[in-house]
Amino acid sequence: SRSIASRAFAEAVGSPRGPVHLNLAFREPFIAESHDEEVDISGRPEGRPWTQLDAGRHELAGMDELATRIEAAERGMLVVGAGEVDPMAVERFARTTGWPVIAEAHSGCRTGKHVISLYDAIIRCTPFAQTHTPDLVIRLGSIGTSRRLTEFLRRGPEQISIDRDGRWLDPSRALTKIVRADPSAALDDLSKSVSSSGSSSWINDWQEAESAAEGAADSAMAELGLCEPVAARVVTQSIPGGSTLLVASSMPIRDVDWFMLPRPDLEVQSNRGTNGIDGFISTAVGLAMSGKQTFGLCGDLAFLHDVGGLLTARMNDVAATIVVLNNDGGGIFGFLSQRDLGETFTRLFATPHGSDIGAIAESFGCAYTLCQSPADLRALIAEHPAKGIHILEVRTALDSNVSAHERIWASVDEAVRK
Repeated sequence: SRSIASRAFAEAVGSPRGPVHLNLAFREPFIAESHDEEVDISGRPEGRPWTQLDAGRHELAGMDELATRIEAAERGMLVVGAGEVDPMAVERFARTTGWPVIAEAHSGCRTGKHVISLYDAIIRCTPFAQTHTPDLVIRLGSIGTSRRLTEFLRRGPEQISIDRDGRWLDPSRALTKIVRADPSAALDDLSKSVSSSGSSSWINDWQEAESAAEGAADSAMAELGLCEPVAARVVTQSIPGGSTLLVASSMPIRDVDWFMLPRPDLEVQSNRGTNGIDGFISTAVGLAMSGKQTFGLCGDLAFLHDVGGLLTARMNDVAATIVVLNNDGGGIFGFLSQRDLGETFTRLFATPHGSDIGAIAESFGCAYTLCQSPADLRALIAEHPAKGIHILEVRTALDSNVSAHERIWASVDEAVRK
Protein backbone atom coordinates (compact mmCIF):
# COMPACT_ATOMS: atom_id res chain seq x y z
CA SER A 1 0.00 0.00 0.00
CA ARG A 2 2.90 2.36 0.72
CA SER A 3 4.28 1.68 -2.74
CA ILE A 4 0.89 2.43 -4.30
CA ALA A 5 0.65 5.65 -2.27
CA SER A 6 4.12 6.70 -3.44
CA ARG A 7 3.22 6.02 -7.05
CA ALA A 8 -0.07 7.91 -6.75
CA PHE A 9 1.66 10.92 -5.21
CA ALA A 10 4.43 10.87 -7.82
CA GLU A 11 1.90 10.70 -10.65
CA ALA A 12 -0.22 13.49 -9.14
CA VAL A 13 2.62 15.98 -8.69
CA GLY A 14 4.62 14.81 -11.69
CA SER A 15 4.30 15.92 -15.26
CA PRO A 16 1.59 16.38 -16.35
CA ARG A 17 0.08 17.11 -12.95
CA GLY A 18 -3.45 16.05 -12.18
CA PRO A 19 -5.79 13.80 -10.24
CA VAL A 20 -5.08 10.10 -9.89
CA HIS A 21 -7.74 7.38 -9.77
CA LEU A 22 -7.05 4.48 -7.41
CA ASN A 23 -8.85 1.14 -7.24
CA LEU A 24 -8.24 -0.36 -3.81
CA ALA A 25 -8.92 -4.06 -3.44
CA PHE A 26 -9.85 -5.23 0.05
CA ARG A 27 -8.54 -8.56 1.30
CA GLU A 28 -10.97 -11.31 2.14
CA PRO A 29 -12.63 -11.76 4.51
CA PHE A 30 -14.12 -8.27 4.49
CA ILE A 31 -14.08 -7.98 8.27
CA ALA A 32 -11.17 -7.50 10.63
CA GLU A 33 -9.96 -10.78 12.08
CA SER A 34 -8.40 -9.02 15.03
CA HIS A 35 -8.82 -5.50 16.38
CA ASP A 36 -5.59 -5.84 18.35
CA GLU A 37 -3.32 -6.38 15.38
CA GLU A 38 -0.56 -3.79 15.11
CA VAL A 39 0.25 -2.50 11.65
CA ASP A 40 3.71 -1.20 10.84
CA ILE A 41 3.23 2.20 9.20
CA SER A 42 6.80 3.43 9.50
CA GLY A 43 8.28 4.75 6.27
CA ARG A 44 11.72 5.19 4.78
CA PRO A 45 14.43 6.99 6.74
CA GLU A 46 14.37 10.79 6.73
CA GLY A 47 10.83 10.89 5.35
CA ARG A 48 11.80 9.73 1.88
CA PRO A 49 9.07 8.28 -0.38
CA TRP A 50 8.66 4.52 -0.16
CA THR A 51 9.28 4.37 -3.90
CA GLN A 52 11.08 7.35 -5.41
CA LEU A 53 10.51 8.44 -9.01
CA ASP A 54 13.12 10.29 -11.04
CA ALA A 55 10.90 12.12 -13.51
CA GLY A 56 13.75 13.73 -15.42
CA ARG A 57 13.81 17.26 -16.74
CA HIS A 58 12.69 19.01 -19.86
CA GLU A 59 15.34 20.97 -21.69
CA LEU A 60 14.72 24.39 -23.15
CA ALA A 61 15.08 23.88 -26.88
CA GLY A 62 14.62 26.21 -29.78
CA MET A 63 14.62 29.35 -27.62
CA ASP A 64 16.98 31.24 -29.94
CA GLU A 65 14.66 30.72 -32.89
CA LEU A 66 11.66 31.76 -30.82
CA ALA A 67 13.48 34.84 -29.50
CA THR A 68 14.21 35.92 -33.06
CA ARG A 69 10.55 35.54 -33.99
CA ILE A 70 9.46 37.54 -30.92
CA GLU A 71 11.84 40.39 -31.73
CA ALA A 72 10.47 40.55 -35.28
CA ALA A 73 6.85 40.80 -34.08
CA GLU A 74 5.37 44.30 -33.90
CA ARG A 75 2.02 43.17 -32.46
CA GLY A 76 2.69 40.31 -30.09
CA MET A 77 0.33 38.96 -27.44
CA LEU A 78 0.81 36.58 -24.51
CA VAL A 79 -2.23 34.43 -23.64
CA VAL A 80 -2.23 32.45 -20.39
CA GLY A 81 -4.80 29.82 -19.53
CA ALA A 82 -5.10 27.13 -16.87
CA GLY A 83 -1.77 25.62 -15.93
CA GLU A 84 1.26 26.21 -13.76
CA VAL A 85 2.98 29.42 -14.75
CA ASP A 86 4.87 31.81 -12.50
CA PRO A 87 2.99 35.15 -12.65
CA MET A 88 6.25 37.02 -12.08
CA ALA A 89 7.77 35.33 -15.14
CA VAL A 90 4.74 36.48 -17.14
CA GLU A 91 5.10 40.02 -15.83
CA ARG A 92 8.84 40.14 -16.60
CA PHE A 93 8.24 38.92 -20.13
CA ALA A 94 5.48 41.49 -20.68
CA ARG A 95 7.68 44.33 -19.44
CA THR A 96 10.54 43.22 -21.68
CA THR A 97 8.49 42.81 -24.86
CA GLY A 98 5.83 45.44 -24.29
CA TRP A 99 3.13 42.90 -25.11
CA PRO A 100 -0.42 42.90 -23.74
CA VAL A 101 -1.27 39.87 -21.59
CA ILE A 102 -4.57 38.01 -21.75
CA ALA A 103 -4.70 35.93 -18.56
CA GLU A 104 -7.76 33.82 -17.81
CA ALA A 105 -8.96 34.36 -14.26
CA HIS A 106 -7.96 30.89 -13.01
CA SER A 107 -4.50 31.08 -14.59
CA GLY A 108 -3.06 32.82 -11.52
CA CYS A 109 -1.43 35.39 -13.80
CA ARG A 110 -3.99 38.20 -13.89
CA THR A 111 -1.64 40.76 -12.41
CA GLY A 112 0.53 43.61 -13.65
CA LYS A 113 -0.11 46.68 -15.80
CA HIS A 114 0.13 44.77 -19.08
CA VAL A 115 -2.85 42.53 -18.24
CA ILE A 116 -6.04 43.24 -20.18
CA SER A 117 -8.65 41.92 -17.78
CA LEU A 118 -11.78 42.96 -19.73
CA TYR A 119 -10.45 41.49 -22.95
CA ASP A 120 -13.67 39.61 -23.79
CA ALA A 121 -15.77 42.77 -23.73
CA ILE A 122 -13.12 44.75 -25.63
CA ILE A 123 -12.86 42.33 -28.55
CA ARG A 124 -16.65 42.31 -28.86
CA CYS A 125 -16.12 45.81 -30.24
CA THR A 126 -15.79 44.89 -33.92
CA PRO A 127 -13.80 47.95 -35.14
CA PHE A 128 -11.21 47.48 -32.37
CA ALA A 129 -10.93 43.73 -32.88
CA GLN A 130 -10.54 44.06 -36.64
CA THR A 131 -7.73 46.62 -36.35
CA HIS A 132 -5.89 44.98 -33.45
CA THR A 133 -5.20 41.45 -34.62
CA PRO A 134 -1.83 40.24 -33.24
CA ASP A 135 0.82 38.98 -35.66
CA LEU A 136 2.28 36.59 -33.07
CA VAL A 137 0.60 34.90 -30.11
CA ILE A 138 2.46 32.95 -27.43
CA ARG A 139 0.07 30.66 -25.55
CA LEU A 140 0.66 29.07 -22.17
CA GLY A 141 -1.65 26.51 -20.61
CA SER A 142 -5.12 25.47 -21.67
CA ILE A 143 -7.29 28.35 -22.88
CA GLY A 144 -10.96 28.20 -23.78
CA THR A 145 -13.12 30.07 -21.26
CA SER A 146 -13.94 32.77 -23.80
CA ARG A 147 -15.23 31.70 -27.19
CA ARG A 148 -14.73 35.28 -28.38
CA LEU A 149 -11.02 35.04 -27.60
CA THR A 150 -10.68 31.76 -29.48
CA GLU A 151 -12.34 33.28 -32.54
CA PHE A 152 -10.26 36.44 -32.25
CA LEU A 153 -6.97 34.57 -32.05
CA ARG A 154 -7.79 32.45 -35.10
CA ARG A 155 -7.46 35.59 -37.23
CA GLY A 156 -3.77 35.87 -36.38
CA PRO A 157 -1.18 34.26 -38.66
CA GLU A 158 0.95 32.59 -35.99
CA GLN A 159 0.25 30.97 -32.61
CA ILE A 160 2.93 29.18 -30.60
CA SER A 161 2.19 27.09 -27.52
CA ILE A 162 4.80 26.51 -24.82
CA ASP A 163 3.90 23.47 -22.75
CA ARG A 164 5.96 21.41 -20.31
CA ASP A 165 4.73 18.13 -21.78
CA GLY A 166 4.23 19.19 -25.36
CA ARG A 167 0.47 18.67 -25.07
CA TRP A 168 -1.65 19.41 -28.11
CA LEU A 169 -3.78 22.12 -26.44
CA ASP A 170 -5.41 23.27 -29.64
CA PRO A 171 -9.20 22.72 -29.82
CA SER A 172 -9.51 25.46 -32.46
CA ARG A 173 -6.73 23.87 -34.58
CA ALA A 174 -4.94 27.20 -34.91
CA LEU A 175 -1.45 26.48 -33.49
CA THR A 176 1.49 26.79 -35.84
CA LYS A 177 4.03 25.36 -33.38
CA ILE A 178 4.28 23.57 -30.03
CA VAL A 179 7.42 24.11 -27.94
CA ARG A 180 8.06 21.45 -25.29
CA ALA A 181 9.52 23.39 -22.35
CA ASP A 182 8.68 24.61 -18.89
CA PRO A 183 6.62 27.79 -19.52
CA SER A 184 8.03 29.81 -16.62
CA ALA A 185 11.63 28.91 -17.41
CA ALA A 186 11.03 29.58 -21.10
CA LEU A 187 9.62 33.03 -20.41
CA ASP A 188 12.56 33.94 -18.19
CA ASP A 189 14.98 32.66 -20.81
CA LEU A 190 13.24 34.69 -23.50
CA SER A 191 13.13 37.80 -21.31
CA LYS A 192 16.92 37.68 -21.13
CA SER A 193 17.30 37.04 -24.86
CA VAL A 194 14.98 39.58 -26.48
CA SER A 195 14.72 43.33 -26.46
CA SER A 196 11.48 45.27 -26.64
CA SER A 197 9.66 44.05 -29.74
CA GLY A 198 6.19 45.54 -29.74
CA SER A 199 5.53 49.12 -30.82
CA SER A 200 4.50 51.47 -28.02
CA SER A 201 1.23 52.29 -29.81
CA TRP A 202 0.28 48.59 -29.72
CA ILE A 203 0.34 48.23 -25.92
CA ASN A 204 -0.97 51.77 -25.46
CA ASP A 205 -4.05 50.99 -27.55
CA TRP A 206 -4.83 47.94 -25.44
CA GLN A 207 -4.25 49.78 -22.15
CA GLU A 208 -6.45 52.67 -23.24
CA ALA A 209 -9.16 50.22 -24.28
CA GLU A 210 -8.84 48.50 -20.91
CA SER A 211 -9.21 51.79 -19.05
CA ALA A 212 -12.25 52.79 -21.11
CA ALA A 213 -13.80 49.34 -20.66
CA GLU A 214 -13.34 49.39 -16.89
CA GLY A 215 -15.02 52.78 -16.58
CA ALA A 216 -17.92 51.77 -18.82
CA ALA A 217 -18.42 48.42 -17.08
CA ASP A 218 -18.38 50.07 -13.64
CA SER A 219 -20.99 52.62 -14.72
CA ALA A 220 -23.25 49.98 -16.23
CA MET A 221 -22.95 47.72 -13.19
CA ALA A 222 -23.83 50.58 -10.84
CA GLU A 223 -27.18 50.90 -12.61
CA LEU A 224 -27.94 47.17 -12.73
CA GLY A 225 -28.10 46.32 -9.05
CA LEU A 226 -27.41 42.76 -7.90
CA CYS A 227 -27.19 40.47 -10.93
CA GLU A 228 -24.78 37.71 -11.93
CA PRO A 229 -21.98 39.81 -13.48
CA VAL A 230 -22.19 42.29 -10.62
CA ALA A 231 -22.06 39.44 -8.10
CA ALA A 232 -18.93 38.08 -9.80
CA ARG A 233 -17.30 41.54 -9.65
CA VAL A 234 -18.26 42.06 -5.98
CA VAL A 235 -17.05 38.60 -4.94
CA THR A 236 -13.69 38.92 -6.66
CA GLN A 237 -13.14 42.43 -5.31
CA SER A 238 -14.33 41.81 -1.73
CA ILE A 239 -12.62 38.55 -0.79
CA PRO A 240 -9.70 39.18 1.60
CA GLY A 241 -6.19 38.88 0.23
CA GLY A 242 -4.59 35.49 0.67
CA SER A 243 -7.91 33.67 0.27
CA THR A 244 -8.92 30.95 -2.19
CA LEU A 245 -11.89 31.36 -4.51
CA LEU A 246 -13.35 28.25 -6.13
CA VAL A 247 -15.50 29.07 -9.18
CA ALA A 248 -17.96 26.64 -10.73
CA SER A 249 -18.39 25.83 -14.40
CA SER A 250 -20.87 27.44 -16.76
CA MET A 251 -21.72 31.11 -16.12
CA PRO A 252 -19.78 31.72 -12.85
CA ILE A 253 -16.32 31.02 -14.33
CA ARG A 254 -17.20 33.06 -17.40
CA ASP A 255 -18.43 36.03 -15.36
CA VAL A 256 -15.30 35.91 -13.21
CA ASP A 257 -13.12 35.67 -16.31
CA TRP A 258 -15.01 38.46 -18.09
CA PHE A 259 -15.24 40.95 -15.22
CA MET A 260 -12.58 40.20 -12.58
CA LEU A 261 -9.99 42.97 -12.28
CA PRO A 262 -6.36 42.04 -11.49
CA ARG A 263 -5.89 40.47 -8.04
CA PRO A 264 -2.33 39.30 -7.34
CA ASP A 265 -3.32 38.27 -3.81
CA LEU A 266 -6.20 35.95 -4.69
CA GLU A 267 -5.96 32.28 -5.66
CA VAL A 268 -8.68 31.34 -8.16
CA GLN A 269 -9.43 27.65 -8.67
CA SER A 270 -11.93 26.03 -11.01
CA ASN A 271 -12.95 22.54 -12.08
CA ARG A 272 -13.09 22.75 -15.86
CA GLY A 273 -13.78 20.31 -18.67
CA THR A 274 -16.49 17.78 -19.41
CA ASN A 275 -17.07 16.96 -15.74
CA GLY A 276 -16.43 20.42 -14.40
CA ILE A 277 -19.79 20.50 -12.61
CA ASP A 278 -18.89 17.45 -10.53
CA GLY A 279 -18.05 17.79 -6.85
CA PHE A 280 -18.09 21.58 -6.50
CA ILE A 281 -18.94 21.68 -2.79
CA SER A 282 -16.63 18.75 -2.03
CA THR A 283 -13.77 20.54 -3.79
CA ALA A 284 -14.47 23.66 -1.73
CA VAL A 285 -14.37 21.54 1.42
CA GLY A 286 -11.02 20.08 0.38
CA LEU A 287 -9.60 23.56 -0.23
CA ALA A 288 -10.92 24.80 3.11
CA MET A 289 -9.21 21.92 4.91
CA SER A 290 -5.89 23.57 4.00
CA GLY A 291 -6.69 26.26 6.57
CA LYS A 292 -6.90 29.11 4.06
CA GLN A 293 -10.03 31.26 3.96
CA THR A 294 -12.11 29.64 1.24
CA PHE A 295 -14.95 31.07 -0.81
CA GLY A 296 -17.06 29.48 -3.51
CA LEU A 297 -19.06 30.98 -6.38
CA CYS A 298 -21.44 28.64 -8.17
CA GLY A 299 -24.74 28.40 -9.97
CA ASP A 300 -27.76 26.63 -8.57
CA LEU A 301 -27.26 23.47 -10.66
CA ALA A 302 -23.64 23.04 -9.57
CA PHE A 303 -24.75 23.54 -5.97
CA LEU A 304 -27.54 20.94 -6.23
CA HIS A 305 -25.29 18.50 -8.13
CA ASP A 306 -23.04 18.10 -5.08
CA VAL A 307 -25.31 19.09 -2.22
CA GLY A 308 -24.12 16.03 -0.31
CA GLY A 309 -20.76 17.76 0.03
CA LEU A 310 -22.36 19.92 2.74
CA LEU A 311 -22.46 16.84 4.94
CA THR A 312 -18.76 16.29 4.27
CA ALA A 313 -18.14 19.87 5.34
CA ARG A 314 -19.95 19.33 8.63
CA MET A 315 -18.14 16.06 9.30
CA ASN A 316 -14.76 17.72 8.73
CA ASP A 317 -15.57 20.89 10.68
CA VAL A 318 -14.44 23.28 7.94
CA ALA A 319 -15.32 26.92 7.35
CA ALA A 320 -16.26 28.37 3.96
CA THR A 321 -18.56 30.91 2.35
CA ILE A 322 -20.43 29.74 -0.76
CA VAL A 323 -22.26 32.22 -3.00
CA VAL A 324 -25.03 30.54 -5.02
CA LEU A 325 -26.29 32.37 -8.11
CA ASN A 326 -29.79 30.97 -8.43
CA ASN A 327 -31.48 31.52 -11.81
CA ASP A 328 -33.50 28.31 -11.42
CA GLY A 329 -31.73 26.32 -14.10
CA GLY A 330 -29.08 26.45 -16.78
CA GLY A 331 -28.66 30.17 -17.30
CA ILE A 332 -25.78 29.86 -19.75
CA PHE A 333 -28.10 28.41 -22.42
CA GLY A 334 -29.97 31.71 -22.50
CA PHE A 335 -27.04 33.11 -24.48
CA LEU A 336 -27.43 30.52 -27.23
CA SER A 337 -29.88 30.23 -30.11
CA GLN A 338 -31.73 27.43 -28.32
CA ARG A 339 -33.53 29.99 -26.18
CA ASP A 340 -35.96 30.59 -29.07
CA LEU A 341 -37.31 27.02 -28.86
CA GLY A 342 -39.99 27.90 -26.30
CA GLU A 343 -41.14 25.03 -24.06
CA THR A 344 -38.54 22.69 -25.57
CA PHE A 345 -35.82 25.08 -24.41
CA THR A 346 -37.29 25.29 -20.91
CA ARG A 347 -37.59 21.52 -20.50
CA LEU A 348 -34.32 20.40 -22.11
CA PHE A 349 -31.93 23.30 -21.54
CA ALA A 350 -33.15 25.67 -18.81
CA THR A 351 -34.23 22.68 -16.65
CA PRO A 352 -35.93 24.67 -13.85
CA HIS A 353 -35.87 22.84 -10.53
CA GLY A 354 -37.76 25.08 -8.10
CA SER A 355 -35.56 24.04 -5.17
CA ASP A 356 -35.43 26.09 -1.97
CA ILE A 357 -31.73 26.86 -1.38
CA GLY A 358 -32.43 28.17 2.14
CA ALA A 359 -34.29 25.01 3.17
CA ILE A 360 -31.47 22.85 1.80
CA ALA A 361 -28.91 24.87 3.74
CA GLU A 362 -30.94 24.51 6.94
CA SER A 363 -31.31 20.76 6.48
CA PHE A 364 -27.50 20.42 6.48
CA GLY A 365 -27.01 22.77 9.42
CA CYS A 366 -25.53 25.59 7.34
CA ALA A 367 -26.00 29.29 7.91
CA TYR A 368 -27.99 30.95 5.11
CA THR A 369 -28.64 34.50 3.93
CA LEU A 370 -30.54 35.82 0.91
CA CYS A 371 -28.64 38.78 -0.53
CA GLN A 372 -30.69 41.73 -1.75
CA SER A 373 -28.04 44.17 -3.00
CA PRO A 374 -24.37 44.44 -3.91
CA ALA A 375 -23.77 46.11 -0.53
CA ASP A 376 -25.40 43.11 1.21
CA LEU A 377 -23.15 40.69 -0.63
CA ARG A 378 -20.02 42.74 0.05
CA ALA A 379 -20.78 42.97 3.78
CA LEU A 380 -21.62 39.28 4.13
CA ILE A 381 -18.43 38.20 2.38
CA ALA A 382 -16.53 40.16 5.02
CA GLU A 383 -18.26 38.07 7.71
CA HIS A 384 -16.41 34.88 6.80
CA PRO A 385 -17.40 32.19 9.33
CA ALA A 386 -14.85 30.86 11.80
CA LYS A 387 -16.68 27.54 11.65
CA GLY A 388 -19.19 25.91 9.33
CA ILE A 389 -20.57 26.80 5.91
CA HIS A 390 -22.34 30.09 5.21
CA ILE A 391 -24.45 30.00 2.05
CA LEU A 392 -25.25 33.33 0.41
CA GLU A 393 -27.98 33.16 -2.23
CA VAL A 394 -28.31 35.66 -5.08
CA ARG A 395 -31.56 35.23 -6.99
CA THR A 396 -31.64 36.14 -10.66
CA ALA A 397 -33.66 35.25 -13.76
CA LEU A 398 -32.48 33.85 -17.07
CA ASP A 399 -33.88 36.68 -19.21
CA SER A 400 -32.66 39.47 -16.95
CA ASN A 401 -29.23 37.83 -16.76
CA VAL A 402 -28.88 37.94 -20.53
CA SER A 403 -30.02 41.56 -20.71
CA ALA A 404 -27.64 42.58 -17.89
CA HIS A 405 -24.67 41.21 -19.82
CA GLU A 406 -25.84 42.86 -23.01
CA ARG A 407 -26.07 46.25 -21.27
CA ILE A 408 -22.51 45.95 -19.97
CA TRP A 409 -21.16 44.85 -23.34
CA ALA A 410 -23.00 47.70 -25.10
CA SER A 411 -21.52 50.26 -22.68
CA VAL A 412 -18.02 48.88 -23.19
CA ASP A 413 -18.49 48.79 -26.96
CA GLU A 414 -19.46 52.46 -27.00
CA ALA A 415 -16.55 53.47 -24.77
CA VAL A 416 -13.95 51.51 -26.77
CA ARG A 417 -15.24 52.91 -30.07
CA LYS A 418 -14.65 56.40 -28.74
